[in-house]
Amino acid sequence: MRGFLASSPRGWKDSTVAFVSESGTAGRRFARPGAQGTVQAVRLLDADRELARRVGGDLPEARAAAVAGCVSIPRGRWSPDAAAERIRGGYGLLVLRGLLMRDLESPEALGAELVAEGDLLGADDGTEERIVGLEPRWEVLEPSRLLVLDAAFAQRIARYPQLASALVERVHERARRTAIALALSHLPRVEDRLHRLLWHLADRRGHVRADGIVLRLPVTQEQLGRLVGARRPTVSLALRSLRERGLVHRGDADEWVLANEPPVPEVPS
Repeated sequence: MRGFLASSPRGWKDSTVAFVSESGTAGRRFARPGAQGTVQAVRLLDADRELARRVGGDLPEARAAAVAGCVSIPRGRWSPDAAAERIRGGYGLLVLRGLLMRDLESPEALGAELVAEGDLLGADDGTEERIVGLEPRWEVLEPSRLLVLDAAFAQRIARYPQLASALVERVHERARRTAIALALSHLPRVEDRLHRLLWHLADRRGHVRADGIVLRLPVTQEQLGRLVGARRPTVSLALRSLRERGLVHRGDADEWVLANEPPVPEVPS
């Protein structure tokens, strides 16, 4: 396992994100169509230190070039439609902070994905999903900040292939996590699905405390069910079983506390 976060989630300098204030291109404000106010320009490599490390010796020049509009979105239902055309030809929307759920709604099927810090979202018009009777719905579970990495941004960083490669890797990482979550949703016992999913999420968003691994996850039991392919009553019974076995218990607010041992042994190298 990669270990657990002891402070802020990956790539996010909490409360110290470097908003650009210089004159010229780097400091301009981006108009947000159909909304009041503006979208502030942000230096990507100040906001995401992991990406900055990947740039290496080109950091000063890449830092000046990698500027993008930052959009803040509150909790609740959200649609990426307004950004879809803007990000075509670019890298997409990069989550700087927050937690979102992409739900595929259908009377017959259950399926959802969590999207968090460091993930890249592409243009999402739902065409392929509707072919098979699914309707994509987005919900912001934690107030989020997204960087708009559009075609103009892609052109500005074209001289820095290390940065472009790191952004593409973010897409691959999200695909791998989605595949893992899909595999877990096929385990026979729902309590095993939930237990392993919580550990999977904690490996990225959890932190160590004296009483276990703490994962802040503001989801309902119904939403948990969508993540593991189960209905809410079944999820409730599974969570009760995990609590009785001492494997998972609720902490403060939206906290889930996991026992210190992972659910399966490490695979020998």
